[in-house]
Amino acid sequence: HTGGVWRAILAPIAVVIVWWAFASPKARWGGPVVRPATKVVVFGAACVGLWVAGHHALAIAMLIFSIAINALAQLPQVIRVSRTLGSPR
Repeated sequence: HTGGVWRAILAPIAVVIVWWAFASPKARWGGPVVRPATKVVVFGAACVGLWVAGHHALAIAMLIFSIAINALAQLPQVIRVSRTLGSPR
């Protein structure tokens, strides 16, 4: 595979930087549109990567899990708890 080692090293680093900047709860440039869009791109790319690598069942499982967990995170009860746990004491 061309560039396989460099891609294996740089891709995770790029994902961490993108997540830190746009998707994490304390992201400097996150927001109500940017944060979910970044999550879709990151998880979508991971699912596509698994699919292309021939791990079809894992790609589908990750896609289903990602949709479910992010949908559950939008429930008012979960938002309330996450705000309570994330607040400074």
